[in-house]
Amino acid sequence: MTTYGFVKSYSERAFFLLAFSFLFVFFTQVHPLVIYDGDDWRYIAYTRQALPSWNEWNPSRVFAECFQPLMGYFAAYVLTPILGDYLHAQTAAVALLLSLMATAYLWLFYRVMLGMGGGRFRAFSMTVIFLLFHFLILKTQRTGNPYLFWSANVTCIYNYLMPMLLNASLVLLLMREGRLTEIFHRCSSVQAGFLLFWIYFAIFSGVFHSSIFIVFLGWYSFFDLRKSAGGVRAWATAHRTELIVLAFWLFSLVIETQGGRARAIGRPLFQLPWMETLQSAAAFWHQLNTGVAAFGVVIAILAAVEIHRNCHDEDEWRTLAFLGLSALNMVVVFAYLFLVCTKASPSYFERSDVAGCGLFYLLLLTCLAINHFVRRHSSLVRVLPILTFVILIAAMNPNRSFYPSTMGHVPEKTCDAISHDILAQLMLAEQAGEKRVTLHVPVGNAQTNWPHDRFLKDVLNNTLMRHGVLTYPLEIEIQPDPEMNRKYHLTDEGAAR
Repeated sequence: MTTYGFVKSYSERAFFLLAFSFLFVFFTQVHPLVIYDGDDWRYIAYTRQALPSWNEWNPSRVFAECFQPLMGYFAAYVLTPILGDYLHAQTAAVALLLSLMATAYLWLFYRVMLGMGGGRFRAFSMTVIFLLFHFLILKTQRTGNPYLFWSANVTCIYNYLMPMLLNASLVLLLMREGRLTEIFHRCSSVQAGFLLFWIYFAIFSGVFHSSIFIVFLGWYSFFDLRKSAGGVRAWATAHRTELIVLAFWLFSLVIETQGGRARAIGRPLFQLPWMETLQSAAAFWHQLNTGVAAFGVVIAILAAVEIHRNCHDEDEWRTLAFLGLSALNMVVVFAYLFLVCTKASPSYFERSDVAGCGLFYLLLLTCLAINHFVRRHSSLVRVLPILTFVILIAAMNPNRSFYPSTMGHVPEKTCDAISHDILAQLMLAEQAGEKRVTLHVPVGNAQTNWPHDRFLKDVLNNTLMRHGVLTYPLEIEIQPDPEMNRKYHLTDEGAAR
């Protein structure tokens, strides 16, 4: 398998090292991923079996609830001694994993572009443009813009963003390497084991994001059935791996309906909030950078028409096939998300880390079309540096800022200071030999004091004991304190959102 080979070119090594460095700096310095709310504190030490189980609140969310505590322990016992700061080590750990996953995602996209014919310069340029579109596609407001590497907090990074990268990367792998059954035939045993590991966690990462991979898998298998000369039986033999994966995905949907979360929000069919989901879809449309989206759709149509009228080689036919498949997948994924959000919660549809499942295909469509025109009309290569720079400035323009990945959109430095304050109160109590401590936290919502809810007393004890920060459990009383809000310039609304 060519995709599993090491990056051998010095230019490729330098490029992807630079890409990783950019992402890591972004997630640790520009918009650091900070442990702040009750969910963050809970899930960096929460443990579950690495198998789907209807006894769990989220039965099929295996990836997040295994990898988040793994990285939490890695931060506590490996990075903390190096960095000398427990909370900053937690930030570095999640940023490290996210940057590695995003870099692998970009590398697979680069391999797709390279496989379309042409040199590395064009493939590098298209990869940069693809990356920048993730920051530009939702950038419409003067302040507070989401982007496709954004999520509501650190826990949602694991629950939504990383699963999106897992599944989208699998799509890029199949675009480069071919049918899944064929890939396994070419794999060594070790490669097959890692690919199974990847697919397993992609399926059991969440019902939203697994659709990215499954819809692609399902459509190309269906198209092969229409072309199969040997009948259904021969087709099933040639696609046995795809059929097994589809069966496991259906199992993940079934088991998810039996979990605690599904039972808590379950509603009969005729009581589902269809209109609320339509309102969320309208809110998502207002977030969308319609100029970029329209450019992508128009250039994809023009590319498809040009290829259909005047195809020169097999690479162009592959581009046309992928353009059509990406457009179809985008529509189907958005329809699927609409149905799932109506069942789960309509507000999910306007979240960038959920709607990004469909936007991935829009960005893929756009870049495939740009790549086609640059490949067909070689003089356009001269325009690539200017085009890339224009998109860079538009995407990174500080006059149109991004949301922080924190609950309530509280600035990351403020969240970091509050979390250090909370940790310092507990450490001082332990150093003084106290067994009871009144923990002062910001005032949140009226019902539970979210995001620093009253259950935080048990969560902090559990997490800090497991991570070796506390040597004995403390009897903690959570005290919402308006002085904390004044000290850190928080409004009650901002703290509780």
